[in-house]
Amino acid sequence: MRFRFAVAAICLAVILGTDRADAQTPTITIEPATTHQTIEGLGGFGPAKVWWSAGPWHDQGYIDFIVKDMGTSMLRTQIYWDGEESNDDNDPDHFEWAGFDFSPTSANGKQFAFIRDLKAAGMDRLIASVWTPPIWMKLNPDDSLASFCRGQCGGRLNPAHREEFAEYLAAYVVKLKEETGLEPYALSIQNELLFATPFESCVYTAAEYAETLKVVGARFEREGFTTKLFGPEHMGDFGWNERSGLLSEILDDPEASRHLGVFAVHKYINGVTPDYGNAEGWAQFQARMKGAGKPLWMTETSDYSSSGWARAFETGRSLHLALKHGHVSAWVYWYYADVVVVDNGPTPLSHVFKSYYRFVRPGDVMIDARADDADLLVTAFRADDRLTVVVINNGTTSKSAQIDVLGSDEPERFELYRTTEADGFVTLGPASNPVELPAQSISTLVAVSAAGPVDAGTGPDAAGANGDPDGGPSPDGGPSPDGGPSPDAGPAAPAPAAGDGPLSGGPGVVRGHCRCVATISARRSAGTALGGVVILGALAIARGVGRRRSGSGSGSGSSTGSGSSTGPGSSTGSGSSTGPG
Repeated sequence: MRFRFAVAAICLAVILGTDRADAQTPTITIEPATTHQTIEGLGGFGPAKVWWSAGPWHDQGYIDFIVKDMGTSMLRTQIYWDGEESNDDNDPDHFEWAGFDFSPTSANGKQFAFIRDLKAAGMDRLIASVWTPPIWMKLNPDDSLASFCRGQCGGRLNPAHREEFAEYLAAYVVKLKEETGLEPYALSIQNELLFATPFESCVYTAAEYAETLKVVGARFEREGFTTKLFGPEHMGDFGWNERSGLLSEILDDPEASRHLGVFAVHKYINGVTPDYGNAEGWAQFQARMKGAGKPLWMTETSDYSSSGWARAFETGRSLHLALKHGHVSAWVYWYYADVVVVDNGPTPLSHVFKSYYRFVRPGDVMIDARADDADLLVTAFRADDRLTVVVINNGTTSKSAQIDVLGSDEPERFELYRTTEADGFVTLGPASNPVELPAQSISTLVAVSAAGPVDAGTGPDAAGANGDPDGGPSPDGGPSPDGGPSPDAGPAAPAPAAGDGPLSGGPGVVRGHCRCVATISARRSAGTALGGVVILGALAIARGVGRRRSGSGSGSGSSTGSGSSTGPGSSTGSGSSTGPG
């Protein structure tokens, strides 16, 4: 059975004239019976002000905006290293609490008030990432990378301290739950692990990461935590993940795989330049995760080289590709502060995110959706009480598209919400069918019952089990309009869907992090090898890093890789970076 507002279509044809009625109307087909991943959360990073600035870092207006208005359902934060500045008691199986500092003035403890308020507002899916272990646990940190480093930058976790590191993370989980009533939904033992950076960082080989994962996972099991482990949070280039051994060392090792709850990537090319993604690359990840029985998350991306609607719309297309072809169950942007949210109010990015975040909720299941027009990028999601369809018109002309919902569960009608450059996010009320889709717009249609509009949902929702019964992304009825090759090396992936071809960020793209600025050169300059992976000609300049011991400083460092197994293939570029990622 098809959802067609025949009367509305006829009336529209009369109004617009015979020529318009005879023209071919694109069709969007929704198949609720064909299901894919279960959504776990959509969101971003952190408070209203960056953690290394002076407080206060949030207020109720910020909480209300990101949770109740925008619809954030997952939020990421950083686990700082200095909660244990020296070994608490040399016994990793015993918490000597006097040796830990999670007080309200500590780097971790100052976050607890924010997390409590998030929980009170209904946002209870906190994920937390480590940038560096406590510095006394590390070998060979590189203080030349920046003047404030003092053991925080580069280096490796001493294998002899893996149990101590697991104890530190367990102590963090215990104290967070005691102070906020919230246990982390998930925790990452290392952010962007394959290269050193001029901010907090630590380098692991794939084998070292897998061994550390086993130790931390076993400790969490003994503690009885519900917190799942996610990672490795490396770049979202399939070939790089494969060549570095991350896929095989983690997913093909039964013990390591058992302890990793979620495989997570970041959408950058080289740790700096954003990678907006493409259908082929995401499909490779999706197929590999399906074989391993793992959900896939994207836990950081950003673009500081552009602004306004151009950045927002490009980011919306990137989110679509990850959901559609990667079947990601969580997608999390970098810092909200001053980019997504300004003065507790909207920006073009927040409008785009709201088109998805407010309506696609934890527990929703992505279902098959396709359009026979290459300009229309479609995803659809169902829950017990609603059906949500998000359509990006990637074209330069307005289109009127027919919506067909196959099967017996046809909705009474759709409520229409639209995001455009001119108007931002607007509520338009009941949708006609065909529905008008302006050029370069995002339209969100939420099915409602005869009883009235279905609540879009901005509070806590129980997530269902992750599942992805199909073998890959559904074809959208045509070839990619962009014939460019995928930058991802690896096994052949299913053909991209119509309208979902490669979308890639160019070189020279900037990413905002800890107010450090790193300029990455496309040239491989001579320097010190760090784990065989490269930061290409990195020069970092600290700008007012309030949380750092030194407050500010500058420094430089560089390294070169050793062969094609260490980098993202030919995807190198030049650009600048602002802070840790």
